[in-house]
Amino acid sequence: MPKLPVSLSPVGREQLVVMAAGVVDEVVETLYQRHPEWESQYGAWGRDYCREDLTYHLEYVRACIETGYSDPFREYARWLASVLEGKGIPASHLVESFELLARAWASRLAPQDYALVDAVLWTGMVALEEPGEYQPSFYRHLTASDPAAPTLCAALIAGDRGTARRMIFEPIEQGTELVDVGVGLIQPAMYEIGRLWQVSKVSIAQEHLATAISESLMAQAFASAEFAPPVRRKALFSCVEGNHHDLGLRMVSDAFEIKGWEVQFLGADTPTRSLLEQIDRFRPDLVGLSISMPSQVSTGREVIQSIRSDGGAGRPSVLIGGLALNQLDSLWRDLDADLWGANAREALREAHT
Repeated sequence: MPKLPVSLSPVGREQLVVMAAGVVDEVVETLYQRHPEWESQYGAWGRDYCREDLTYHLEYVRACIETGYSDPFREYARWLASVLEGKGIPASHLVESFELLARAWASRLAPQDYALVDAVLWTGMVALEEPGEYQPSFYRHLTASDPAAPTLCAALIAGDRGTARRMIFEPIEQGTELVDVGVGLIQPAMYEIGRLWQVSKVSIAQEHLATAISESLMAQAFASAEFAPPVRRKALFSCVEGNHHDLGLRMVSDAFEIKGWEVQFLGADTPTRSLLEQIDRFRPDLVGLSISMPSQVSTGREVIQSIRSDGGAGRPSVLIGGLALNQLDSLWRDLDADLWGANAREALREAHT
């Protein structure tokens, strides 16, 4: 996947933050001038909703420039179009928003900086013309899905804890390792629930219920697992600051502990300073970081650079994963990580466990 040809200048980086609110206000006014019917159609909340969407577009643009790749914006545009379609909003509104954002920045940024912003927005506009149903790029890592995953998906959505428990525990009782149940059964079921939310076929409450049931059953299965003898190696796992999705990282953490590692799991949204303090306190052999969104990449880079700066033979290896990494298979090298695992099974293999 090609990288963006240049980096944003320090001035451009500051302008994208400082001028963002003014750009959003300008585009909102232009959109409402073009579509006066929106005032009666969407009511008083319409402008606020529009402003919120445009702000998030710009945050994603900045995040893509930070990663050095425009392709995540392609993914974002197609995902958002499918969400809006489920709400009866045509993709043409999204194209118009991207065009107006590009126009607003043209008069505010130096040519080289504007070229980067325009390239990212253009990637999104082109993506919206692609035929076929949107399929997230990270689905390609679901290489060994259990045929029962759709049934588990339905049980989780329905809140049928009994059926979900039976489906998760039966293969374990028959000798399947917990990591394989997680990767082959739970992970594809949760991916599908995310897709169904995207097209407005399940609610946020149902998605939260499914996650809560999965976390609870995984904890029960972990408690009854057969653990390997201690290997005298330590690992610390954490979501970077801003990442609130820790189910996948919990699978990784549990898999390492079952294999005999001494493990600390910090969970979601760990402040960078606290994370670095705990690494210094625990002195692990391996640090595993989860990065879900491009907007979290700079935080992940900061953590990795801080670990690197300590130097010495005792520096831990850094393993990274999460949806942002599964979208861009080469990103882990750009972040100067040592290892990347698309799922818990691959993470174990990369760490030679």
